[in-house]
Amino acid sequence: MDPIINPWLIYLAELANWVKLAGFMAAGIVLLGASIEYMDAEQERVAARVLRRDLPTDAPYKLKFKISLAFLILWIVVPSTDTVYKMIAAHYITPDAVDNLGHVFQSILKAIKEVR
Repeated sequence: MDPIINPWLIYLAELANWVKLAGFMAAGIVLLGASIEYMDAEQERVAARVLRRDLPTDAPYKLKFKISLAFLILWIVVPSTDTVYKMIAAHYITPDAVDNLGHVFQSILKAIKEVR
């Protein structure tokens, strides 16, 4: 007999929280690293102004901020485990399934009445 709900869906539902956590942590780490590097580069900018050299570019920091933003969007978009379970239930609970439950409950009630 085949299962009603694919076990892989349950596995993926549990995996969703880990993906959310990993995305949030990666965003935090990248953002913290970029912030620290940016503060260090600020000292280089001051020294470059004093020595009248070319100022360092902000491109690497902007890229890291964009990467952290992408991880934050991943964290927002990936549903939690509870939401995945609700989505599975919404997919499998249809009016036909509810009607079938009514017939099953009527059969159970008839069987109980016969036993009495």
